[in-house]
Amino acid sequence: MKKKILALLTLILMLFIFVPYVPSYADSSNGTSRVTDDADLLTDSEERQLEDKLASISEKYKCDVIVITVNSINNTDPNKYANDFFTSKGFGMGKTDSGVSLLISIEDRDWAVTAHSKSAKKGAQKIFPYTKTDSICEAILSNLSAGNYNSAFNE
Repeated sequence: MKKKILALLTLILMLFIFVPYVPSYADSSNGTSRVTDDADLLTDSEERQLEDKLASISEKYKCDVIVITVNSINNTDPNKYANDFFTSKGFGMGKTDSGVSLLISIEDRDWAVTAHSKSAKKGAQKIFPYTKTDSICEAILSNLSAGNYNSAFNE
């Protein structure tokens, strides 16, 4: 399961590399920012740049891609927290409410990448299939562990 999560995290962050930066500062399909930085890990400028990048990726793949940082998830399972956040904020694109979320919890030193879709054969699970990309995941996790959050998001 961890390998699948690491692979999905890698795919999301690989998209940051390969999708050109197009300034738009567009909100998600529900009008909410795709970056929720409650842990204040990013500067305002970094947040805007990440928001633009996530908007570009989301539009290209018709799949809401969001980043959530919090101080603590209060002993909640990180996957459950990310799923509940995604659903409660009304994220998701298309008929399947497709999306991917990256959650980072600072105090818990935990994280999760979750794919969201009403259909396992369509949406995020089809767009972001699991692959073997452990070396990139290690680089991302290394940046997270070192506190280089903006670098991790843009790995």
